[in-house]
Amino acid sequence: MHFHLPKPLHGWREFLGEVGIIVIGVLIALGAEQIVETLHWRAEVRDAKSAIRQDMAQSNRVFAYRVAAHECVARRLDKIGDIIEESAQHKAPANVGDIFPDIGNALDKNAWETARAGQVLPHFDRKSLGLYGIYYLQLDNVGEFV
Repeated sequence: MHFHLPKPLHGWREFLGEVGIIVIGVLIALGAEQIVETLHWRAEVRDAKSAIRQDMAQSNRVFAYRVAAHECVARRLDKIGDIIEESAQHKAPANVGDIFPDIGNALDKNAWETARAGQVLPHFDRKSLGLYGIYYLQLDNVGEFV
């Protein structure tokens, strides 16, 4: 078996050539890392937006249900008001019946919180982040009143 020993550098030109090759190699590696990281965050943002859209669809179904149930809820509130009036007159209260479920607990923001905790939100474009932020702020406000 024959081994080739490295030859000593002869002059600055060869030295700078070797250093240049190393610098170019490092720059290529850093550039490739940036490309991989960019692709990774694009995939994370895409997945987070998909999950957020599913959360929003669930919450929007809850809001649609509340709109559809408005008349029923109004009748129930009138009935409860009548029961309160009767109680104030010391009459025996009527049976209230089933209590309407707390719809505020059905408002879903798990994907938003997961994306926030996973540091994905800073990688959203500003417009999307702003719109999603407004939506979830309003969702929090609605949850306070339910």
